[in-house]
Amino acid sequence: MRFRQEYDAWKLTIDENCTTLLRTSWANRGVLSDVVLRAGSLGGKRLRAVLLCKAVELLGGNPLSSLQAACAIEFLHSASLLLDDLPCMDNASTRRGLPTSHLVFGDSATILGAIALTSEALRLIVRSGVTAGLGADSISELIDEAVGCIGGVMVGQIVDLRRPLEMETLGLMHLYQMKTAKLFALPVRLGSRLARASPETLDRLDRYAQCIGVAFQILDDILDYHATTAEAKKDTRKDSGRPNAVTVWGDSGAEQHVRQLLDEALGVLEPWGDRAWFLADLIGFLWAERWRGRDSDKVAHR
Repeated sequence: MRFRQEYDAWKLTIDENCTTLLRTSWANRGVLSDVVLRAGSLGGKRLRAVLLCKAVELLGGNPLSSLQAACAIEFLHSASLLLDDLPCMDNASTRRGLPTSHLVFGDSATILGAIALTSEALRLIVRSGVTAGLGADSISELIDEAVGCIGGVMVGQIVDLRRPLEMETLGLMHLYQMKTAKLFALPVRLGSRLARASPETLDRLDRYAQCIGVAFQILDDILDYHATTAEAKKDTRKDSGRPNAVTVWGDSGAEQHVRQLLDEALGVLEPWGDRAWFLADLIGFLWAERWRGRDSDKVAHR
């Protein structure tokens, strides 16, 4: 109950800030405004943005001062979804229960909208560094983190599109580290830098985020394999015929990988004790939300 109340409050705050920022920066630009506002304000779980704010809080910073960076994370995520859904990528028809952007606005406007969201995200990351009082070198590191993440996701996406051609070389776990875990690690890496954390602390939180990011993707594979489009609120079985966690490891093997990753993530948080309660409870939330009632009570809590 405590986690859900805290999470919902932060999600609402991030929703409101995302909408306000986009209306301020991207109003009166024709169809591009429509694409950007729809993608950035459509909602979603806001997991990555909340993760950034709570990482800052854990490290003794003011989470409210990191809202611009949190919204930037959401804009990068939204941009990746716009591109991922395109006919030349996954050719998806449904996202968050609604028609995908390219079906509403067309491919060209959707691609340009993704670029617009990415540029807005980079601008907000710079502003967040200024707000935090960071120097030029530290702000440059924030941008390096973001660009590195974008590059990693791009590599993961091209590998994903070429499955199984490149899978034999790179492996499924590496694909998930690039395609999904990078966008979970970026929030804690930005949050750590905004809070002026030590390199050791940054690495520890990075490991936590990498673990939950890969686990999230494996659980998404399980959901994609078993759920209907209505249950998932997006197209399912898009990886049919391509290697994924279920086809490679089976249901039980995929579940075992998830449990190992989430247990490792919990272990990473141990030095913070009860101060890390939100990040610890987030692990259980991810399991239950992705698992859709399939033995959701089995996830470990420590």
